[in-house]
Amino acid sequence: MQRIVAVSDVHGFYDEMMAALKEANFNPETDLFISCGDAMDRGSQPRQVIEFLNSLPNKVLIKGNHEQLMKDAIKRKCFLSHDIHNGTAHTAYDFCTKENAGLMNHAQILGELRDDPEYQKYMDLLVNYYETENYIFVHSWIPGGTDWRCAPQSKWDKAMWGNPFDIASVVGNKTGKTIVHGHWHNSTGWWRNGIGSKFGEDACFDIIEHDGCIGLDGCVAYTKKVNVLVIEDELI
Repeated sequence: MQRIVAVSDVHGFYDEMMAALKEANFNPETDLFISCGDAMDRGSQPRQVIEFLNSLPNKVLIKGNHEQLMKDAIKRKCFLSHDIHNGTAHTAYDFCTKENAGLMNHAQILGELRDDPEYQKYMDLLVNYYETENYIFVHSWIPGGTDWRCAPQSKWDKAMWGNPFDIASVVGNKTGKTIVHGHWHNSTGWWRNGIGSKFGEDACFDIIEHDGCIGLDGCVAYTKKVNVLVIEDELI
């Protein structure tokens, strides 16, 4: 049996992630670390998060919609309004080490990020999902159909945007395994179970089991909390 330590939606909050991993007694030499995407944007330490993930000897790094947002910005060579709102622009500037970064235009900043070795390494390691004997780890959901494992990238890119609480309750998890996901703050699931509100002082952002799934997103930008799931399972 392999001990697995999984997080999701760290969003550049390095200190909060490390505190949570310490509390979970994470051992990088023996544990399998799984990130379910959205490691960057919003927090103030995206480079530190990416460098840490790259350094781990036993890891699976899953692509999230914020990784896709950055790829899109690099391709168009400029930031749009949602890049400012979602923290994508902040991440790009944080990766730039030049003293005159504040005077550089969007294309220059995004070019610096594109060519950064740590960023390149991280993006090259990304996968759409990871599967063990009893679990499927994704960012949000899987593409529809029985052949979801072989779905084209375009369908995976669409699936990572869906609300997993809505999809799981309507479509259902038909994989025969527990789907572990992030992407959507867990207070939604707790609220639907009659616990707390979606946001507010009484909202609950703890790890939640629902509809054959496990939600991890603790909405760290709001709560300053990274949820850590620790399980044991056979690898395949």
